[in-house]
Amino acid sequence: MMENFHLLTLLARKAQNMKRNLGIDLLRSLSILYIVGFWHLLDYTKAIPHYENIISYRITWIVLGTFVLISGYFLGGKNFSRNALFAFYKKRLIKIYPPYFVAVLFFSIFGLSDTITSLKAIFGVSMFVRPAPPTLWFITMLLFFYLITPIIVFLADQGIFRYLFSYIFLFCCLLGYEYLSKALFHYYYLDIRVAVYLAPFMVGVYMARNNIKKNRIKSILSMVGMAAFILSCYFNYESRGYNLLLSIPIITIFPLLMLLFFKQLNLTSLTAQRTIFFLSTASYFMYLFHRPFYIVIKKIYFPTDTVYQLIFLLIICLPIIIASSFFMQVAYNNVLKSLTNRYT
Repeated sequence: MMENFHLLTLLARKAQNMKRNLGIDLLRSLSILYIVGFWHLLDYTKAIPHYENIISYRITWIVLGTFVLISGYFLGGKNFSRNALFAFYKKRLIKIYPPYFVAVLFFSIFGLSDTITSLKAIFGVSMFVRPAPPTLWFITMLLFFYLITPIIVFLADQGIFRYLFSYIFLFCCLLGYEYLSKALFHYYYLDIRVAVYLAPFMVGVYMARNNIKKNRIKSILSMVGMAAFILSCYFNYESRGYNLLLSIPIITIFPLLMLLFFKQLNLTSLTAQRTIFFLSTASYFMYLFHRPFYIVIKKIYFPTDTVYQLIFLLIICLPIIIASSFFMQVAYNNVLKSLTNRYT
C-alpha cells in the first residue's frame, strides 16, 4: 500500500515538473469515469430501466465531446517541424495502438465484435467502412484525428475565418463520402460520429494555439449552449445520426465551457493530485477493457436482485476495473521505457 502511495506521489511530482494542468486532467478523468461507471455500467443490470433517453443521450455525447476537445487541446500545443512529424506519429502509435490492438482481440474473444469488424478496427478503417466495434469506435476515431493533427494545427495558425472554412470543407467532404457511398453502393459506409466529433477536436486545437477573451465568450457560449440543448431535444428524430448532427453545437460548446472552467482550478492538495493522477493514469486502459472486465466479473459472481446488482457493480466491479487499469498502464509504461532504453 505504501508503495502505491509513493508511486502516486512520484506521478504527481512528475506532472508538476511537466507543468500539466491538473484541472484538465480531472475533467478528462471524470469524462471516462462517467462512461465506464455509469453509461456502460448500466448495460449490465436492469436496476435503472429507461436510463437511455433524450437527455441522457445528449449528456453522453457532450461527455465524449469533452474528451475529444481535450485531446485536440493537448495536441494543439505541439509544433510540427519536418523532423518532429515522424517522432509525433511514432510516439502516438507506440503509446496508443498496442493496447488498442489487444482490446480489439478481447472484444472478439468475448463476442463483442465479429471478426470482420475487428479486422477493420485493427487496420483503422472501421469509421469509414462501418460498422465499428462498440466502445472501441471512439479510439478508432481518435486515431484518425491524430493522423490529421499536423494539418489541423497548420490550419489553426491561418486565422479564424480560414480555419472555419477548413472545418466546413472537411465536414462536407465527410458528408459527401457518406452520401456518395449510399448512391454508389446503397449503403452508408461512414460512421457519422467521425464527422460529428470533428468540431470539438478542431475547437480544442484552435483554443491551444490562439488567445481568446475567455470571460467575454463564457456568458455568450452558456446562453447559446442552453438554447442549442433545448432545440436538440425538441427536434428529436428516430435516426440517431440526424440527432447527432443536430447536436454538434452542444457537443462543442459545453465541452469548451467545461475546459475553460476546469483549466482555472488550482488544485494544490497532494491527496487531490494523487487521486487525479491515479484516475488519469488508469483512464485509457479503463476505457479499453472495462467491458471484458464487467463480463468476467459477472461470470464469477453476480447477485440476482437488481438493487444488489447495481451496488455490486459500483463498489466491487468498478474499483477493480479502475485499479487494474492503473497497474496495467504503469506496467505498459515500464515496458516502453525498458524497450526505449535498450534500443536507444
